[in-house]
Amino acid sequence: MKRLWSLLCLLLVLTGLASEAQAEFFDITSADVDKDGWYTIAWNDTIGNGPFNVYYQYWNEAANEGQMSWLIGEAVRESRFQFTTLIPGASYRLIVRDSDGNFGYMIARIPGGEPFETSQKSKATVYLKYKTKPGKKDSDAKRDTKKSVAAMMKNMKKGYEYGLELRVKYTTKGKKTTRHNGVASICAPDGFIASQGVSQFPVSKRKGDTAYIRYVFPDFFRTLYTREEGIPTGQYTVKLYLDGQAFLETAFTLKK
Repeated sequence: MKRLWSLLCLLLVLTGLASEAQAEFFDITSADVDKDGWYTIAWNDTIGNGPFNVYYQYWNEAANEGQMSWLIGEAVRESRFQFTTLIPGASYRLIVRDSDGNFGYMIARIPGGEPFETSQKSKATVYLKYKTKPGKKDSDAKRDTKKSVAAMMKNMKKGYEYGLELRVKYTTKGKKTTRHNGVASICAPDGFIASQGVSQFPVSKRKGDTAYIRYVFPDFFRTLYTREEGIPTGQYTVKLYLDGQAFLETAFTLKK
């Protein structure tokens, strides 16, 4: 059923892309990590058919299928797109559509995923947080110490929003403080994955310093809530990549 739904989603996307009578394919000409550490693709635009829309989907290589949901990038007028949310070492199905319904298509494995090189040691802690209303400030989000799926589902029915706070405490002294672009990812017990870009994350040289990502993944929990099977219980894995390299990994558990 999951594979059938994935194929149906692809069909709907491609049907929308090829809605014009004379829709044709064009080539994605380059795909690589740019100087800012983000994955960037470019394509040929020989007749000036912008603006372009970019669609992307996490691709499970082992199962040879895409994750249920497609993500839509913003419309761009130039023939290139910079992704800030793709997980290093993971694979994605990418589609670019022009204004006439022509499109380019590829499955790409994102470079990176090797261990981040640093002499500093750190300890990561993740907290489940919620807002009583979407749109409230991230600083207003409160910690959920119960970590109960039943309570989350009940609260989300009332309009609550859930996310995570990630804290990284540096436990040794380093040579200098550096800042890095990166991606935070989360994987549910059933394999559902989401990711979010992180800009200028600090790796501090001072022992005892703490770096924060104060509120991430609200869309992830919202998507789980809307699925037929709901939010799964079990262990959730959170990872942080900096400059395309694996910086840390931590986990938390949701109970019934």
